[in-house]
Amino acid sequence: MPCCFHAARPSPFEHFDPGCPLNIPDSELVEFPKSSGNQWCRFHLPLNGHNGVGSPKMRWSEKGSEDFNLEIIREIERARESNKAADLSGVVFPEYNFFTLDFSFNRNWPAISFSGASFPSFDLLGNAQFSEISFDHDVTFKNAQFNGAAWFSRSKFGAASFDGARFEQGVSFRGASFSGYASFVGVTFMCAASFHETYFGGNFIFNQVSVAGKAAFSGSRSVSNDAKE
Repeated sequence: MPCCFHAARPSPFEHFDPGCPLNIPDSELVEFPKSSGNQWCRFHLPLNGHNGVGSPKMRWSEKGSEDFNLEIIREIERARESNKAADLSGVVFPEYNFFTLDFSFNRNWPAISFSGASFPSFDLLGNAQFSEISFDHDVTFKNAQFNGAAWFSRSKFGAASFDGARFEQGVSFRGASFSGYASFVGVTFMCAASFHETYFGGNFIFNQVSVAGKAAFSGSRSVSNDAKE
């Protein structure tokens, strides 16, 4: 029985199969909750069940979390080297202790989907660090959940969608640039959001947004006449 993850992918990744894209052997799947019959790969295994009971992922060691992070990076690398899109939709990242989730390696990323991914709250130095990355192709974080701080400072995007994403802690796009469209429809910022000195070279759509803190745009630039706020 394959991993039970199943979700339609948003545009422009709607051609992806809705099932789990990762070839994890059945012997490595985890049944959660127990006796439910639901088998999960380690990438899509939830942190908690509907009854609040934690999954085995909640008990991973620091090394287990670091190994998971490296596997994700290798998956992105394989997609880049084969000139394909990387499908990381619905990936549930573990709780990280004493280190930062860091994807800021000096390589250009392929087209990639983080649609529905979950980035939990991290302890101590834990942040979701996507700074200074070149997303040369389409990228989506549609409906992604960021429970810790998220940093996209000085990253370069082609077309990017954050529609429906939720940011619980600080988020920064300071100095980032979007050469294609940048869509933030229905985003929830439960925190301050920085778009200082951000460049929008395509359509910038920022509507139906909920901001509990302050969204700052000082020094940002948009060259599109179709920007919507």
